[in-house]
Amino acid sequence: MYFDDPFFIKTIDDFRQRTSNFTSEMKAIQFEQEVAPLLDQRFNHITRFVPDFVTGRHIIDNPIGASDPLRPFNAFSLGNWLILAEIARVPTIPSRIISVVPTNSIISRYGNSISPEHKSAQDKLDKALEALKDDEILRYDSASAACLKAMMQAGEDDITLRRGVCVKPGGGIMPLIYHPHMIKHDERVAEATMTYCQEETPVWARTWIPAMRIEKKDGNTSPVEWRIYVMNGRIEGASLYYPHAPITIEQARTTYSLNACIEMARKILATMHGHRLFPHVPKYVYHEHKIDLRDIHCTLDFLVTESGDPVFLEGGPAHLRQPDLGAHPCNFAMFPPRGVALGEGVIAYEPPDLSELPLAPILPPREWVFRQQPSAFGLRCPNHPDAEAQWSEYRSHIWCEDCQKDIPMDDPTFRTHPNTDLSALNMFTGETR
Repeated sequence: MYFDDPFFIKTIDDFRQRTSNFTSEMKAIQFEQEVAPLLDQRFNHITRFVPDFVTGRHIIDNPIGASDPLRPFNAFSLGNWLILAEIARVPTIPSRIISVVPTNSIISRYGNSISPEHKSAQDKLDKALEALKDDEILRYDSASAACLKAMMQAGEDDITLRRGVCVKPGGGIMPLIYHPHMIKHDERVAEATMTYCQEETPVWARTWIPAMRIEKKDGNTSPVEWRIYVMNGRIEGASLYYPHAPITIEQARTTYSLNACIEMARKILATMHGHRLFPHVPKYVYHEHKIDLRDIHCTLDFLVTESGDPVFLEGGPAHLRQPDLGAHPCNFAMFPPRGVALGEGVIAYEPPDLSELPLAPILPPREWVFRQQPSAFGLRCPNHPDAEAQWSEYRSHIWCEDCQKDIPMDDPTFRTHPNTDLSALNMFTGETR
């Protein structure tokens, strides 16, 4: 389950090297005596918050005081996020539980094969699918299917009414991607469910709500969804979920309802703070030298409906790097989620939550815009409107077309260089002006 942990990998690699000339019997003895206790200790460390997980309605049932201890909740559980949104009075997509199945049976279903011991659970799930209405889709508490995301990105909006539909086991129609005989493997569902850490998983039916669309270069459209990136309890980034032709920051905040989504995200964060809750994923421990495990690190996803009204979709893990884990970076490509990603790698480096800006402006608007080119990454400088500063090494050098030279970021003259007058690189340095 956690064998991607660097400690696990190094411990096992070291053991293999040390015992390369041992017999199988000697290896087994040595492993049980030396390695197994280390792995058990590490596993218990990674999962130490899991016994205290609060999941379900009772996460908000009891009155909480400011001096009460912080409590972790399962960041993969859709139900937890819906409860928080309800308390925060944030509108959500109508959802109802149609079944509860053993978590291992979902891993089996979306893994390589269905295990015989999970046959009864599979039958139970197939029966639950019959309860889906024609305007509903299935969503496990841990994750939705990757193929659903692929169809959304391809421009398939009303998937239950057009292409990709089939007959339910009990009659009626349903998305083809959920047919019990069609799905062979879904890495997204399997991986999320493996880190779900609950013995049973609710199965949800969620109403399909038509979304506002945004045009793509291929002529198709994709739904307007925003992913809000939260680190240390603070909104640091916002990205359109699907790639498409870039929009302006003004369009993002008004026409495409980013400001309204940010306000909803703030309400959900306030609810977490008020109830002394923090979302947790056991693998956050991989980053415990960089983040406070008891702070709020997460992503919050919102859908903008055809009428322009945003609704809360779900929350999930934070986006973490080195090692990479958690939420997808969406349109932030290779760079940390800071600012507002507007499509095709274009990023406006201004705080997504404008309430965090000082009331009196101390700078012109941050006009630096990151562009992802087919084979390069660059920053446009307002002082050099016809030039792009090309990144030749991540967080190491900046290439200035105006000066025609590569400038190391640790160069003492870097801060006075014209390409840094607006301190657009504060996303790397943490500095602001």
